[in-house]
Amino acid sequence: MSINWDIAAFDRKNRFVLAVVVKAIFQVSEAWADSYRQNILEDLEEFEEFEVAPYFLLACPDRFFLWKQGTNGAPRPFMADPSGILNRYFTKSDFTVEQLDSDSLGLLVTSWLNGVMFKPANQFDPFEQWVIDSGLYSALAGGHLEHEVAA
Repeated sequence: MSINWDIAAFDRKNRFVLAVVVKAIFQVSEAWADSYRQNILEDLEEFEEFEVAPYFLLACPDRFFLWKQGTNGAPRPFMADPSGILNRYFTKSDFTVEQLDSDSLGLLVTSWLNGVMFKPANQFDPFEQWVIDSGLYSALAGGHLEHEVAA
């Protein structure tokens, strides 16, 4: 089995810092998201050499789940309502979040992450404070993204 990240983010020193999986699934519970992440980690353990990014983001249309590796015990994810992030892309179109498939959502998440990488920390909207609080902003600043990267 091979695992592909929908989006992989690298810091300014080209270190793998964020693995992103995009799913066009609504009303995902924290328990389901955590189980999904655990299954991915277990699949990765089957490979002799694999790299686990310090951050893992499961991006769904109505909730983002972000885990930070290296915390003691089973880490709880940062959970964020992405409507403020996604709605800015819908202001000039007739689309709604309910119409998104995984590919379209992935493009929006990519666009948003590119903005995160180059936006000054003091220009984040209040609904994006979790990006700062989690340390993700510091990890991504000045970095770059790649798509459909094999783990």
